Order: sequence, then C-alpha cells, then structure tokens
Amino acid sequence: VAGNYLRETGEPATDYLAWLKEAPVEALDHGETRRESMYYMIRRSAERIDDVGKDILIVLGQMAYLPVPVWAVAELLDWEPRKLNLYLREMVRYGLIKFEEGEIVCTHALVHGYARDKHMGERWSQDDMLMRLFEWTEASYKAWQKETPPNFANCDALRPHAMVLLERLEERE
Repeated sequence: VAGNYLRETGEPATDYLAWLKEAPVEALDHGETRRESMYYMIRRSAERIDDVGKDILIVLGQMAYLPVPVWAVAELLDWEPRKLNLYLREMVRYGLIKFEEGEIVCTHALVHGYARDKHMGERWSQDDMLMRLFEWTEASYKAWQKETPPNFANCDALRPHAMVLLERLEERE
C-alpha cells in the first residue's frame, strides 16, 4: 500500500516516513495495534480515491474476501461496468484492489478489513450498504431463477458473498 501510494502521488518517501512517525500508532508495533497501524496507512490511500471508489471499497468490505464480479458491483452502484473501470484502475494504482478478468478483490485481508470496519464516505454507511447488498442479492437471485433457462452462473458467482452477507446481518441483530 505504501509503495503504491508513493508511486501514485509522487510524495517523497522521507515525507511519508515523517508522517508515519507522527501517526498516533506505532507503524512497526506488534499485537493489536499493528492492525490499526496498517489501517492508518490504508486510510491515507483510501482518502485519495474518488467517492465512487470509496463506495466500491464499502461493497467489497461487506462481501466475502473473494473476487467479486465487476458486473455485480456496477449493477449494485448503478454504474456501467465500462465507467466503473476508471475508478477501479485508480484503486489498483493505490494498491487497494486487484482487478483481473472481470473480477475485483481487495489486495490484502487488512484492506478488506479496513473496508468492512471503517466509515469512508458520506453516501453509504456500512449498515446501509449491508442492507442494500442483501436486498439487491435477494432480488437478483429471484430474477435469475425466473429466467429461461435459470441463470445459475450468476447465482454461483455470488453464493459465497450471499453467505457472508447473511452472517453479517445475523451479527447485527
């Protein structure tokens, strides 16, 4: 994340190191604060991306830590996949996601955890996005099963994510 951030912004490494030294957590500490240290670094990159990119991160954080089809994210956020590609490329440059063969995934479990745990945008809270994802997934499954023939490929692509969404909803109750 740090390397991608420095390459993308052109910020001198010495400035980034000075910023880390001023951070409220130790960058090389061990134990629970190490996660917070990484979150602090991830936040620096996440703050640079557009609001649509933040929405994408919120979606990825609520889903399973597995590749997600771009078409599903585009449909959920009401964007054409081609337009969404611009935001995805920006997120790749900052080291937040991998984007290959029509699928996206966070680059690391800590990026996924950050996207799940931290509020990043004005448009959606994590709870709002979780409910939106669940409602969209449920409606999509019903529609795909009514198609002739039923679109089981789409159902299969989202099955692990649907299971995670159900678990997260149960945790919230």
